[in-house]
This record gives sequence, structure tokens and C-alpha cells, in this order.
Amino acid sequence: MITVAAYIFDFLAAKNVRQAFLFTGGMAMHLNDALASEQRIHTLCCHHEQACALAAEGYAHVTGRPAIVQITSGPGALNAMTGVFGAYVDGLPMIIVSGQSKRETLCATYGLVGQLRQAGEQEAQTVPMANFITKYAVAVHDPSRIVYEMEKAWRVAMSGKPGPVWIEIPVDVQGMKIKPQTLPAFHIPLTPPADLSSLADNVARAIANAKRPMLVAGPGLRVVQATKAFRALAQRLGCPVLCAGTLDIIQKEHPLYAGGMGNVGTRAGNINVQNADLLIFLGVTMHLTMTTYNWPAMGKNAHKIVVECEATECERPQYIADTTILAETKAFVQALDAACAAQNVAVHPQWLDFCRERVRQLPAVPGHLRRLNAQGRINPYWFAEELFTMLKERDIIVPGNASAGVTAQQAGSLRPRQRLIANFGNGPMGMAVPAAIGAAVAVLGQRIICLDGDGSFMLNMQELATIRQNNLPIIIVIYNNDGYMSIRQTQRSFFKYQLGTGPDTGLGFPSFEGVAAAFGLGYHRIVGNTWQQQLRQALEENGPLIIEALLDPEQGFEPKIAARKLADGRMISLPPEDMSPFLDRAELQSHLLFPTEGQEEDT
Repeated sequence: MITVAAYIFDFLAAKNVRQAFLFTGGMAMHLNDALASEQRIHTLCCHHEQACALAAEGYAHVTGRPAIVQITSGPGALNAMTGVFGAYVDGLPMIIVSGQSKRETLCATYGLVGQLRQAGEQEAQTVPMANFITKYAVAVHDPSRIVYEMEKAWRVAMSGKPGPVWIEIPVDVQGMKIKPQTLPAFHIPLTPPADLSSLADNVARAIANAKRPMLVAGPGLRVVQATKAFRALAQRLGCPVLCAGTLDIIQKEHPLYAGGMGNVGTRAGNINVQNADLLIFLGVTMHLTMTTYNWPAMGKNAHKIVVECEATECERPQYIADTTILAETKAFVQALDAACAAQNVAVHPQWLDFCRERVRQLPAVPGHLRRLNAQGRINPYWFAEELFTMLKERDIIVPGNASAGVTAQQAGSLRPRQRLIANFGNGPMGMAVPAAIGAAVAVLGQRIICLDGDGSFMLNMQELATIRQNNLPIIIVIYNNDGYMSIRQTQRSFFKYQLGTGPDTGLGFPSFEGVAAAFGLGYHRIVGNTWQQQLRQALEENGPLIIEALLDPEQGFEPKIAARKLADGRMISLPPEDMSPFLDRAELQSHLLFPTEGQEEDT
């Protein structure tokens, strides 16, 4: 006999799950005890349930494997949902195991869900809410169902496009004894792998017939462990590669690199995508970050082939495919490589040269951004560019969102053995520090570089105690630009008043040097004419450490997809090739293989 709680973690350990992130709670008491006794699973304790889920997200980014998020009921479960949602929209596996009040106190026991607000202690209707942010969510009230539900949840989490699953166990069920071998199991016939050869042959012919084909690589390639297969395909074809939300599939120095696309893309990349006549999207989720708000214009001169394993993704309003191939990404990449080899397909080298020339002529960090302001504060693009050149060969970079993430994507350049992880679908503030913790336990001993804005850092600052407790080799680089730069930029551009973006508009911040001292972390401050030397010296350490970089608070995102005001006052979203600050019309046209229209006034 074994308890339900013990069976859960025995089952997951047998599936080679090796990491859990825990916030203890009364309604999860048996789960806590069972996890403590399961020696095959390493458990790291966090100070907030959101941090547990975000750490599991970082872990999945690095390993492609799920971690356990073990939390209690009510507020504990609700706190975790931000991180769970991020894993859901970015297709990352995660196993959430939460407690709940005992069955005799629950609304569900009396058919009162949706009628009575609450019956049990700290009861919340977790599963109905989780249904919208997971691939599968279930409350197990009958202990005889636990084998079936665990097997089903695992299958759902790991099949097709991965994602989180949520198993809720009432506290009285957790400690009940079962004989797993006597209980009903989940059985589904294994379907043989689809024969993708004919589809791959068709795409290979399309590449052969195209004049300007381009492969678009997304972070989903990492999740399904298709990175090597993709690189082999790209090398075989000699095809330009556009990066959509990833820097570590094809590095910027790679001879096939053609730029980044979308809102966080580069000017060269967004011009190259518009010049293409065939785009093949692999591992790319069609977030608005990738397609931009003017999605009808994205890749407007190309036939767009999207490989997608989840049919519902094709229902997005911004889904820009002309042809959809429903298939597992890794299997299709391998099939396409074989088809291209059989047909001896190769891309015209002149097209690759053209794309590379755009990258050379339109650098991510032009000269006017390499400057200090009058107070000696550093331009964030210059800072990001220099920072990446100083990192170690195997560093893993975990940027937050807004300034830290955008400048990393646009100005950062990785070496072959470095990794960069990011969340584009959810994009929560407060992600970077917990995700860095998850990355650190995924690759013990390897240094993690966490890039976080001063605003985002505040949301999960308590996890510095987790870093110190576990002596994790994490360097947190705080981009101090006096608050919420992107919101400040929006308020200044479109509104009369400003509120809640920094100290001058009601939003206060602590001394980050004092914060570092309070948590027992090292500290360096980077500012002024010798900032590169200061940064290089600080990066000689392994952490845990805080580096506070004083950055120019007036520098907005550049280049960016922007709106433009026409002569009649109408606002339009511009096509991707026309990023702000706007190029002279003649210069822009010199980079395009199609005519562009003149515009009159920008905002």
C-alpha cells in the first residue's frame, strides 16, 4: 500500500522528473511530506508560488523537461497562475500539483460550484480557472482515479505541443492508501508516426522553385529538441535564417543569420522578411510579438508555410500562414532535410549575400546609440551590446521583459555554447529572477546571467533569499532606467499626464545596494566613462551578485515597429520594413526589392 501523495511523486520520478519547486501549505501537508521523502526528486523552496511556477518555466526552457510546481490551495494556487500561463502560451511542459480543502467542505461535493462563493477553508475553484491556462486540469476526489489521472496528465503534457497540466488533490485524499497496480489505468492506442515524406517533398520543391526562400526559426525548436536537425537543414540548403524570438538557434555571427523579425526584431531582419518570396516557419508561435499588429503586411511578398502541431493555433486572428502543415516540428524538419537531400535542393547564394549585406549595412546598434548622457548614464543598447561580448562561453542569459528583454534580443550576440531564454506570449514583469533560479538548478554549477529592469525586479525580489540560501551562481544585472521606461514612453507620446512610472510620478524604489546587502549578495554599480572596465571586473565573479547599471532613462526602443500619422490625421500601423526611427525614403527603398510608399509624419 502507498498513499495517494506518495504515488504521485513516485510516478513522476519514474518518468525521470528530477526537479520540484515548492511553497509549503496546510492543504498540501501530505503532498509536502511525500515530496520530502522522494529522494529521486530535488526540491527547491521559493518564497512565492508565482516564483515556483516561473522557476519551473525557466527549468523547462533549459532542459525541455517538466518540473513539478507543488503548492497549496486557494491563494497559493492563484498565485502560481501567472507562471503557469506563461508555460501554456509558450508550449513548455510543467506539472502542477496543488492541495485543496477536504472533500466534505467543498462546493463541488454539494453541487454548489458557481453558486456558493466558498465553503472550504481557503477553497477556490482552481480547476475551472486552470482549465483556461493548462492543457489539462483535474481535481481527483476519488483515490481510485489517481493512476488514470496521472497517466493521462503526463501523456497530455508531453504530447503534441507541450504544456502545463494541473492535478488538484483534496487534503483528505492525499493521505489515503491505495494499491496502484489494482487501479484503472489510462490507455490510448499509440498512433504510428505520420508519413511526412510527401509533404516534405512538396516543401522541398517549393524551396527549389523559390528565388528568395527563408527559414524562420523559433524557440519551439529548442523545446522539442530539434535544434541540431534545424541547423543541418539550414546548412544543407545554404538558406538565410530569420530568428523569431530566439538568439541561440543560429547566432548573429553565423553566415546564415539574416536578422530578427517582429516587434523585437532588427531592422535588417524585418526588411529581409519582406523581401522573401517563401517563408517556412519552424518552432514559431504566432504571437503578436512576432507578427506585429500589422500582421497582414508581415511577409507580404512571400508564400508562408507554417509547421504547427496544434490545430487550434491556426485559429489565431494573426495566423499568417498561406499553407499549414500539421505535424510534429522535429519530425518534419528531419523529413524536409531528407527531401532536400534527395532532390539536391540548394538556395541561390546571391540571395543569401543580399540578406547578409542588409545585416551589415543596418547594424543593430548604430553609432549614435554608443553614448553616455550628461549624467554619465549609459545607453541601454550600447550596454547590452558590450555586456554580451564580456560573458563566458557557457553562460545562460535570462532576460526579463521590456528594456532588458528588447535590448538583449536586438543588441545581444551569443556565442555557440551560450543560451538565452525568454517568455514572449505572457511577458510578465518579475519573471527574470525566478526563471534564472530554474535555469540554475537545471545546469548546476553553470553561471546564469539574469537581466532585469529595476521595475520588474521589484515583483519577485524576495527570491534573492532563495538564491543566497542555495548559493546559486546567478549574476543579476539590474537595468536602472528610473522605473517603467516603456510605459513612460507611451504616456509621453500619447497622453497629457504621467502616473506610476518612476519616482517623479509616484513610484518609489529602494537602494539596490542596500537590497544586495540585506540579502547577503555582492554588489557593483556601473556608471560613467569607465563603465566598460567596471562591468568587465564585476563579471569576473560568478555570483550570487547584483550589478546595477545606471542607464539613460530617456532612451526608448530603437528601432521599433511604430505607428505613423498621415496627412489627414489618421493613424496607421506601419509594415515591418518601415521601423522607427524612419529611414530616408530613398535609403529604405535601396534595401527593398519592391516599391515602398512615402509617408508624411511619424509619432
